[in-house]
Amino acid sequence: VKMASLLVPGLMAVGCTPKGPSLQTEIAETVIVRVADGVGSGVILGPNTVLTAAHVTDQDTATIETHDGQKVQAKVTFIWKQDDFAILRTVETLHEPVATLAIRAPCDGETVTAIGDALDMVPWFVSRGVVANTHVPAFGDKFSPDLVAADLTLVPGMSGGPVFNADGEVIGLSDAVMPFRLGITRVSFIVPSEAIWHELKNILPSSAALGL
Repeated sequence: VKMASLLVPGLMAVGCTPKGPSLQTEIAETVIVRVADGVGSGVILGPNTVLTAAHVTDQDTATIETHDGQKVQAKVTFIWKQDDFAILRTVETLHEPVATLAIRAPCDGETVTAIGDALDMVPWFVSRGVVANTHVPAFGDKFSPDLVAADLTLVPGMSGGPVFNADGEVIGLSDAVMPFRLGITRVSFIVPSEAIWHELKNILPSSAALGL
């Protein structure tokens, strides 16, 4: 983790006592990810690095839009479909702040905040809820085996956007929602940052190529 904290600004996070983070900072750390046939969300993980969901980046390139109005082209440098996340490297340095990735599992009952581009109509939409279950049964090959359930309002366009804990650290990425045909609403699923970090640490030796 010490090596990671050197390679990725603000990557290491320890402790669970809330420090009163600014919602405006969390919004600034969140980006919109546009591809030719759709839109998703992501989070700034380094000056030239964006983390998003793998199912958002079905093409080699994307356009990153930041809260301060910057629009930058990016290239997909790493995809891990099992846990549905991807790394994008921007051709220009991003001006907005870098987020901190929490290296721990979410806790049942923990308060979380999801931010993303809701339906490509309400950018930087904010939804708050709690972690409902950290032991979600497997849904087959379509979803990550590490999914965590939360009572967040997630809609299309928010996929890949950050889910923050009370300390303002990224505890996971927005990933999926319970199908409405089951008669259940407000049950969403996130990919925990702990699972993302488990894979990222294996590729850190090649971090320069990935933008980390």
